[in-house]
Amino acid sequence: MYYPLQIPCILNKSFSQHVSYTEEIVESLQDFLICLWEMRPRSSERAFATNVIVIDGCIDLVVDFDAKHIGYAGMSKTVFQDKMDLPGRFLGARLKPGAFAELTGLPAKAAMDTYLPLERADANFDTAHFFSLSFEEMKPYLTSYLRQRADGKTPGRFVTLFDELSDNPPATTAELYRLLHFSPRQCQRLFLKHYGITPQMALSVLRFQHCLERLTSDEATPSGLLETAAYYDQSHFIKDFKRNIGLTPFEYLDMQKMSHIYNAEASASAIIDSYPKKQEEHTMQFNQTMLNVLVRKDYGACFDFYTEKLGLVPTWGDRSGPYTSFAVKEGEPPCFAIFAIANMPMFKGYTVPCATEQSDTLMGAIPTTDVDADYKRIKEAGVEFLGEPQTIPEWGMRCTYFRDPEGNLFGLYGEGEM
Repeated sequence: MYYPLQIPCILNKSFSQHVSYTEEIVESLQDFLICLWEMRPRSSERAFATNVIVIDGCIDLVVDFDAKHIGYAGMSKTVFQDKMDLPGRFLGARLKPGAFAELTGLPAKAAMDTYLPLERADANFDTAHFFSLSFEEMKPYLTSYLRQRADGKTPGRFVTLFDELSDNPPATTAELYRLLHFSPRQCQRLFLKHYGITPQMALSVLRFQHCLERLTSDEATPSGLLETAAYYDQSHFIKDFKRNIGLTPFEYLDMQKMSHIYNAEASASAIIDSYPKKQEEHTMQFNQTMLNVLVRKDYGACFDFYTEKLGLVPTWGDRSGPYTSFAVKEGEPPCFAIFAIANMPMFKGYTVPCATEQSDTLMGAIPTTDVDADYKRIKEAGVEFLGEPQTIPEWGMRCTYFRDPEGNLFGLYGEGEM
């Protein structure tokens, strides 16, 4: 069953501070409806918040209670800056992909990447009466209205298709065309009519939401998702994931695991507060330096030592390397990592010491919110770097390295473009 995730409380600090977001499944409408959702302000004070609306292929019937607007809207890509004027109250019905076209008789493009007032989709809807109701009365009224629209209708193939494909999305559009027995041109036309997006975009949504759901499970690891989500390689997976959510899978997994430590409503704010904040001059988070052991001989034996002997829990990577991070226990952020020293020359300026020189065995990884700013500041102070900052696209990381007077190795790490 396709149940796309919307996680605004985890993705945005201002939202989690000011807004309570909930979802409710209505069993009598499950053929056409994913859920009813609502957003309520946490206080009556005037405030502004930013909502992150993750791409899901759905079209929602959205109610802005205070502005007295009701209409359909869908997004063909993630919206990272949906501004909210609080203390506003919002209510919505998230329709299954394809359900809008079937329930209204209109093509999905009429409400995709735009706002379609409900009175334009249904001239019989009494907007004035609807907004005479209290906020609490609106949800049962909206549920009753949707039941009337769905009465006597059986969901067609394009309403059930996302359910059929959600657990095992086709790897290519060609595979999708064969599955549906349509030509590429027919598929393009039908997908735009029923979903408002292309077949290629639909597959991207399915893969992304499948990964998001898997990463939300307790057993999830990013490295285990490539095959099941039909991604060609790690770089493709990370790039697609970050484009749709604004985080790498590793960053999201850490935030998700940390959320289990806190109660449901307090978790998101606490999680986001724990991450490094932008500072005007000094962005380097030296107090969060993570120790990296540089493995020279047997990576697998080293992995086994830290997991089986010391009881650490892997949070990224596996026994095959070249990088694995560990936490003290399940549900906590990483605090320690191992890295195969043979891979260190990928970083600018680093050369593996020859046999007659002392080899690097440890490296301090220092997180920063601005690698380039710290590089410039520290270099101006007289520190010699091994090379200029560089971006590793497949890891979504920007980094640079330096040594202290004793020759100990340190790295500055921050987020990089993919």
